Amino acid sequence: MNVVVLHRQSSIPDNSAEKFQMSVFQMGFRLIPLKLMRKVLVQLIGEKLDIEDLKTGLLSSVWTIAFEKEGYYLSSKILDGLFNNREIVLKACEFIDIMNGAANILYSNHKNVEVGNLTIVGPNGSNHVLIAETGHFKLRSRVREHLSVKNNDTSQPIIETWLNKSNVNSNVKDALHFFSEVTWWNLYKIYEIINEDIGGQRRLYKLIDKDQIKLFTQAAQSRELLGDNARHASKKYAPPKVKLTLEQACHIIVVLFKKWVDSK
Repeated sequence: MNVVVLHRQSSIPDNSAEKFQMSVFQMGFRLIPLKLMRKVLVQLIGEKLDIEDLKTGLLSSVWTIAFEKEGYYLSSKILDGLFNNREIVLKACEFIDIMNGAANILYSNHKNVEVGNLTIVGPNGSNHVLIAETGHFKLRSRVREHLSVKNNDTSQPIIETWLNKSNVNSNVKDALHFFSEVTWWNLYKIYEIINEDIGGQRRLYKLIDKDQIKLFTQAAQSRELLGDNARHASKKYAPPKVKLTLEQACHIIVVLFKKWVDSK
């Protein structure tokens, strides 16, 4: 039997005789299947401190991360409105990917959080696990190494500010996505996204020191310096006179990203 809930849309005429003659639809009710009242919970896999990095980055977002019973779960009305399991998982993975990227900018030793079990909580409180994975979260002691990133909007966390901008700007979204895994290739992609977005290097140099960005691009393209991690396979790209580590390169691109995203 298809159980439904009657939800009032408009007032019923005051004439009682007409009330009983009207159909449910005419009375101003709409039928809501109980499945629309369900709640989707997506288990988060990772270490507690890393999950907390993401949780504290959300204040007024439609997304929520909370600890429930045995672990941390991601929830949102956005997920509640999806009824294809694959779509739910993809949407959750996309969100966590962006959040990991933002956390990697803020915390130099953040470890990425992943998606685990998918649980549907029915209107009667029953739980149905639809995707079974082995999830875990560990207690890890860590000295948080904050990069110097200031939020001009003090009413919300900086991660949430970037998240909101990524919702309306695909370039911001792409940049955060590539920050989710810090590699030479991905850092160069972020550089290219920003460079193209602002209209070329002349404008780029207004955001960051010209020598710094040239040091980065020269290092990123040098196979002699980076081996297989270099952007190009050709040996014609000479390494910079000053060696650049991945951590130093990341710092340059983080500074560039921050100045660029602040202008959005």
